[in-house]
Amino acid sequence: MTRRTEATQFDVTETIKRRSQELLEREGRAEESSELRRCKKCLIPETEQTVTFDEDGVCNMCQRAEERDEQVDWEARRKELESILDEHRGKYRYDAIVPFSGGKDSAWTAYTLVRKFGLKVLLVTFDSHFRRPKHMQNIERIVRELGCEHITFRASDKVIRKTMMESLKRRGDFCWFCHTGVVASPFKACLMFQVPLLIWGEPG
Repeated sequence: MTRRTEATQFDVTETIKRRSQELLEREGRAEESSELRRCKKCLIPETEQTVTFDEDGVCNMCQRAEERDEQVDWEARRKELESILDEHRGKYRYDAIVPFSGGKDSAWTAYTLVRKFGLKVLLVTFDSHFRRPKHMQNIERIVRELGCEHITFRASDKVIRKTMMESLKRRGDFCWFCHTGVVASPFKACLMFQVPLLIWGEPG
């Protein structure tokens, strides 16, 4: 059974620097300037923000998929999960908090915890200001179907405008406030409601 105990550091500055240098080195060679490095298995390009390649040209996502399918003892992991859930069940206002976007990953996580493990969960959503009517309908439908309590965090428009401008200048990504809000809001809810168990519906 494999289990990570620490995060893999991703330095966006060094990645941008490396790619910029590669482009500079290709100047004057038009036939090469449009060529992107791609994974030998899935063909994902090097422009994907978090991609890395091993010495064989295989991306980190394909490596994780192989690890998932061939190296993980899923029955042991299920028992480990059940042990963690039992440790927290019924001791707090909510058994667990689930970051909830309304997408497939968070919806499946909420469904599994509520219907298969019988937990009382609090769904926590961050309002990115880019949600569409169908998206809102999906969230409403899932929340009602599962019978969960649900809260949404929303920053003020003034703060969002300032953050969008700064993140565009500093990172080239105007939606950085979305990314940080999605991560920070569930932790804020954990502190507000004193619930120590936070379960994400996506890889770390």
